[in-house]
Amino acid sequence: MRPHARLLAAILAALALTLGAAACGDDDDSGDTTTTVPEVTIPEDTTTVPETTTTESTTTTEDNGGTTTFDPDEEDSPTNDKPPAPGSPEDAFEQDCQAHPGKCG
Repeated sequence: MRPHARLLAAILAALALTLGAAACGDDDDSGDTTTTVPEVTIPEDTTTVPETTTTESTTTTEDNGGTTTFDPDEEDSPTNDKPPAPGSPEDAFEQDCQAHPGKCG
């Protein structure tokens, strides 16, 4: 390799190292940190738990939509409308449908 080529290669290598070191340079960090904590508002729970009574093999549930009679030993079906467990996603869905009948078919 010619002497000028070695010098040019050495200069380019030094330049690359210098630029790399500059990119990793010291940030102007004064030690001040600001943490922003978002405010969270939890809505008040206004749902009511249905009152349930059991007589022999049928159960009657009274809720905001009226009275429903079903057999708890049978599967949930259009003719045996078993209510979902209180607080479950299914319960939330049914309450939303009762509150907004146009959303559910």
